[in-house]
Amino acid sequence: SNIEIPMPGGGTSNLLVMPAWIEGESVGVKLVTFFPENGAKGLATINASYALFSGADGRLEAVIEGDELTARRTAASSALAARSLARDDARRLLV
Repeated sequence: SNIEIPMPGGGTSNLLVMPAWIEGESVGVKLVTFFPENGAKGLATINASYALFSGADGRLEAVIEGDELTARRTAASSALAARSLARDDARRLLV
């Protein structure tokens, strides 16, 4: 979901809510804020975190900083895609 947040001086910011789950195993939600005016203040315009809960009883299991999670996910998905798309005799991966 994309939730628009009106700002006091005009304009809008956004909260993105991205839930995912595996029935009975885990429930997670990535939360991302986008505050475009932060750039002029020397602050990050995008901030994110991920919360992981038990799918069996709802207990919080982890809170992960969003930039770190995104960096690792991007590297992992790139390597997986390369493995799936590369020729069988390929021996090197250049990223």
